[in-house]
Amino acid sequence: MLKDEAERTGKPVRLPPAPDAQSGGLLMLNIDDPRIEGYVEPPEPADLTPVQKQRRALADRLAGTLLNNPVGDERAAYLVGSLSLPAKVRYARAVRTALTQAPEVAEASEPGAVKVQSNVGGVIIRLHGPEWSMVFRLSPYREPVLFVTDDMPDRARRVDGDQDWQPEINAAINATLRELSRYSLGGDKFLYRPLSAYRRGGTGSGG
Repeated sequence: MLKDEAERTGKPVRLPPAPDAQSGGLLMLNIDDPRIEGYVEPPEPADLTPVQKQRRALADRLAGTLLNNPVGDERAAYLVGSLSLPAKVRYARAVRTALTQAPEVAEASEPGAVKVQSNVGGVIIRLHGPEWSMVFRLSPYREPVLFVTDDMPDRARRVDGDQDWQPEINAAINATLRELSRYSLGGDKFLYRPLSAYRRGGTGSGG
């Protein structure tokens, strides 16, 4: 019914929560995962600048490297290291902005902005913001935590080694996860985005 309405109008609809949605536990469901039946890759926004395209492409490459290589793989670690620099959050204003905005971007859940995938590399989350992209491994442990920003789109900043900012980094990740869990199956904000919107080339945003 609600899904039929979404397909008819091309606009997302919020589905009612499952009976156990108020259990309080963290629910995680892969978001925008190509392995899900019926998945259609959301198109890139049409108004991206060349810098934004470069930044998003690097974030996707990093996420793919982490995802498709076993945890601890030396070649993957070398590649990630060649594409990132250890960074102190206090000296990177763009990263501080990203830490602040990440939960809000996860809550907005624009098509294609979030990918939660699992493979031999663990559970990897990639989140595109307006001027930054965040990539991190959720499990089996939370590292690396990488930010690619428009002011440095050709190299990521790795911040999980910044002990001075661990509370802020963990708080941003936890808040982001809480928002994502609300869109998981049974969450209180589960949003169904019509496949017809992607096939017509629309954004399917709103609601």
